Amino acid sequence: MPIKWSELLLTGVPEIDKQHLNLFTVVNSFVQSIMDENDKQEVDKLYTFLSEYVVLHFTTEEQMLERECYPAAELAVHKAQHAYFTRAFCALKRRYDLLGHSPELVRDTHRDVSNWLLTHVAKADIIWSAHLKEKRENKK
Repeated sequence: MPIKWSELLLTGVPEIDKQHLNLFTVVNSFVQSIMDENDKQEVDKLYTFLSEYVVLHFTTEEQMLERECYPAAELAVHKAQHAYFTRAFCALKRRYDLLGHSPELVRDTHRDVSNWLLTHVAKADIIWSAHLKEKRENKK
């Protein structure tokens, strides 16, 4: 089942929101490609794109939070969540390279990629979003 984008997930930071929407689209394509047992070349192409895009997005988001003086302890937790995802994503790719398609890989990809992304944006990113909105309103 694909993850669905919703306006409830908007952070109010246009660049981040655009990247999130792109991530949802590519993650859905990636998971569907694995579920459909597409050929390795297609899965590899999506994996490479997603790997690079995730790094770009996480870097963009973390740098923006640093510029906005997001509390250091909360930023460290957020960065750790990004690092966790990166490790989990790489582990799934290694499993795919070694074992190919399997029902377990589909399940774990959905859990470790799709569900993680949706949960992270809906919870962690909405927390920093609310913090930034409050900070901006207090400056007025």
